[in-house]
This record gives sequence, C-alpha cells and structure tokens, in this order.
Amino acid sequence: ARGGAMAAHLSQAFALHGPGRLVEAERLYRAALVEHPHDPEALHHLGLIRHQQGDAAAGVRLIQQAIAHDDTRPRFFFNLATILRTQGRPRQAAIARASGWLRAGHAERARKVLQSLLEAAPDDPLVQLLAGEMHAAARHWADAAAAYGKATSLDPSRQAAWVGLATAAEAQGDLETALEALRRAEALDPSSHRSAAQLGLLHLRRLSLPEAAGAYRRALSLAPDRPALASEWLYLQHFMEHGQPTDLSAAPARQGH
Repeated sequence: ARGGAMAAHLSQAFALHGPGRLVEAERLYRAALVEHPHDPEALHHLGLIRHQQGDAAAGVRLIQQAIAHDDTRPRFFFNLATILRTQGRPRQAAIARASGWLRAGHAERARKVLQSLLEAAPDDPLVQLLAGEMHAAARHWADAAAAYGKATSLDPSRQAAWVGLATAAEAQGDLETALEALRRAEALDPSSHRSAAQLGLLHLRRLSLPEAAGAYRRALSLAPDRPALASEWLYLQHFMEHGQPTDLSAAPARQGH
C-alpha cells in the first residue's frame, strides 16, 4: 500500500504534470519511487514525462516496467502504443494497442488489430501470446492453448506464455500439462508470486497437499499482503489438519494476485 508521503508526492506530481511543469513533476515522481520503487502509476507517469522531454526510449522502458507490475490498466498500453509509433515501431505499437483494447473489454476492436498482426507476423511470440490472451478471455481454451503453446515454442523464456498455457490446459482438464507449464514459469522467475500461487492451487486440485503447501509458502513469502493467497492457504491448512478433500468445488475462487 502507498504510504502517506508517497500519496502526497503523486498527488502533487499529477497536479504539476497536467499544466506541463515537467521538471517539478519528474522530481516528485522520482521521490515517490524512492518510497515505493515499483509503483506502476509513478513509473507510468515518469515514462510519459521522459517521452515529453524527447527521450522516447526511456519512456518506453519505464512504461514497460509499469506494465510488468500491473498489466491490467488499458491506458498504460495505449500510451505505450503512442510512444512506440513515434519510434517507428508499428508492430509493437499494434500489439500494445490490441492489449489495451482487450483489457478495456473491447474484444472486437482487439480482435481486428490482432487479425492484422497474425497475418503480418504469425511467428512473433508476442503476437501469439496476445492471441492466447484473446482466446482465453473468450474461454476458447483449445485455441488459447494452441496460441500459448506456439508462443512458448517461439520464445521459451517468456514466462507469461507458460502461465497462460497452464491456465488453458487446466481449464481443459489437462493437469499434467498445466503442472509442467507452471514449473517452467516458476523456474524462469522464482520471484513471481503469481506462478507460485497458481502452482499451489493446481496441486490443491490434484490433492497433492504437501506440494501445494510448499508452493503457497513460497507465494506468501513473496507477497504476504495478498488476501486471496491467505484465503487459499487457510483452506489448504484446514484439509491438511482434517484429511484430504474429496470435493474441491468449495475451493476459494482465484480473484487474481
């Protein structure tokens, strides 16, 4: 959570940024990041300032960092697309724009952009990753698994593709493929609480309680302030104390981590 000093820095920075007092706003965004180095809003707005100051490359890097810490905000993607266009990177801009439309809930607009990307660059792992997200949002799990699988083949180092493949495989009941994909994802980024939490929930559904406990301990050590993780951990502890569950329909619903 943001501390009082950081909230004050951001509030003042927003007030200065709009009228174009960029140097003062930048100083406040940087002060906010001293208190919370990964705050997505501060990173995003600092990226906008660097772009406005003529350093588009730094703007792209900062907004990409913001997205890495919070990939749910459409405006991050739309602003990234704008900067990428100024750099003469139309494919990357289109990927960012489609991602923004998808997160904004405008599936048809995202689909139109994605269709053009798939025709122009079917072997781009980011395009296939986006295709997987599109199909997953529509709950077309077989198509999602195929796209995520192609993304992992094109770029095995892309953790998000392995996590997506795990989600799509699990939705189709293929728990072993999901398990292997999550293991690959966790190996790529051991600091990610998301893959550890998803791995814990998968082990719980497979009734592999010791393995689930280990995964949840890792997830909680990485993100101790996530209520959904605490809820799932308490659910797991109940069955470790009272015997294995025979029906996981009452398991806590994943609300996102």
